[in-house]
Amino acid sequence: MGLNSILDTKTAIKELEANIDLQKGIATAKDVAFATTKTRIAAKGAINLNNQSFDNFYIGLLDANNCAKYSQKIEGSLTNPKIQITQTAVKTAINLATSLLDRVAKGAKTLAEPITKQGENCKPFYNGAVKHPKK
Repeated sequence: MGLNSILDTKTAIKELEANIDLQKGIATAKDVAFATTKTRIAAKGAINLNNQSFDNFYIGLLDANNCAKYSQKIEGSLTNPKIQITQTAVKTAINLATSLLDRVAKGAKTLAEPITKQGENCKPFYNGAVKHPKK
């Protein structure tokens, strides 16, 4: 499952930032992100243009606290990228399953509460110019 399965297939980009540093054939994402009316996605890491490969490159679906609710590591070549599910994705799935089971046990009155509590203890994935969409 990739980020494309989480997002709507037709979404207008409302804000875009693409600040990339190019040194000796290595394109490093300094501030790369975009926002729609509902979501914000950022990238970090680099692309080595010399050998056409990803270098510690991640894409994250962000929450209002700049933390990745879901992230993927992309490695390999530009022509044959490999997408890795990160620990954030696994934690999100576990938190979701645990939270849903807990809510079923407590009853329907708690269903309106947030499903995940990750934002309270997260490490920010992104701190750039693109702001989280307003609700």
